[in-house]
Amino acid sequence: MTYSLTPDGWWRDARWMALAEIRGGRTEAARRRDAALLRDALHGMMCETAAGLNDGYVTRQQALDCCLGEAWKLELLTRPVLGKPPWLHQPGQKCAERNCIDASPPWVDGFGYRICAYLKRNPSRAEKRLQDAKKRDSKDPRLRTMVYKRDGGCCRYCRSGPLKRLGMFNATDKRRVPQWDHPDPDRHAEDGDNYVLACARCNREKSANDIARTPDEAGMVLLPEPTEELKAWWAERGEQLFDRPEAGELSPADELPYSWADAEPDTAADTDPDTPLDTHPDTESDTERAVSPTVSGAVSDDGVVRPESPGDGHDHPSSVRSMRSGSGRVGRPAGSESSAPETLPPPGQFDRPPARAPDAPDIYTHRSRGDPEPVPRTRW
Repeated sequence: MTYSLTPDGWWRDARWMALAEIRGGRTEAARRRDAALLRDALHGMMCETAAGLNDGYVTRQQALDCCLGEAWKLELLTRPVLGKPPWLHQPGQKCAERNCIDASPPWVDGFGYRICAYLKRNPSRAEKRLQDAKKRDSKDPRLRTMVYKRDGGCCRYCRSGPLKRLGMFNATDKRRVPQWDHPDPDRHAEDGDNYVLACARCNREKSANDIARTPDEAGMVLLPEPTEELKAWWAERGEQLFDRPEAGELSPADELPYSWADAEPDTAADTDPDTPLDTHPDTESDTERAVSPTVSGAVSDDGVVRPESPGDGHDHPSSVRSMRSGSGRVGRPAGSESSAPETLPPPGQFDRPPARAPDAPDIYTHRSRGDPEPVPRTRW
């Protein structure tokens, strides 16, 4: 969309009424009408030069069209008044206004007029193209993803991160908000060479007061690209926030706490591939669990080791289970004080505490388990 920027109070400039009086209006209303016509003509020229990205230049035909073919408007707009330069410059004139003829390259051939100080508030052709290229960079998901992975998800100015790409724009600490930045504001991304990941705090301080600055101009340091080893360590470590390091110093995030690449040595290289791995090594505990060395006996037909009991030809009585030790057995170990067989109590005859009386106190609250005493009725 074509647009042009003008200073505040531009339409109240005293030069408009001064030029209208030069034309010789008879009444105040006529002079105000002439001043408005001059403003409209100059505003139309601003839109014409903005549409063509002509840096404030217009041809004579464009100027006449904006003046609706009335030559007196062009004559007044090219006349200096009240000690100030004219609104329109012609070839060969000089102007000390900021971003005007004296501070610009030579006059471009083919144009008849140039608007005074147009580039003071409006972008030039090169600036407009650079802005459009930067906007395309910010809308390119492929470029943003590539830069995010290349920088390990961390800010290139303070190393805060890895930053989450979504859902962090309202975070209180702006170091947790991811943004993208052009370190050199006079160039676009150029396939990522001039495009880095930055947290919102560093990006705001780099372009303070909306002034595009390089890291050196802002007193900041652009940290080098992280190595694959650092990026792997950051991903395992999780998000951490840091302050910007001073010039010539490294960020604490650039130092590995140990040799992370050798933290887990590869033991497979020391194993002979022809030797089968023993997943169940013979240990003393495993041997003891297999067969107790204190038990002697014979293996029965069902494969169970049964200890020999002196003087007893039976494995166990028909109505009594012997409490013996051994693999898979529970009871006293062999050689204990009493070798006589023990019997289990009949079912349901385990030791239990006697039943409490209904009026016995509860063991937890120490209050009676019976009906509570009635609460006397009181009048409130």
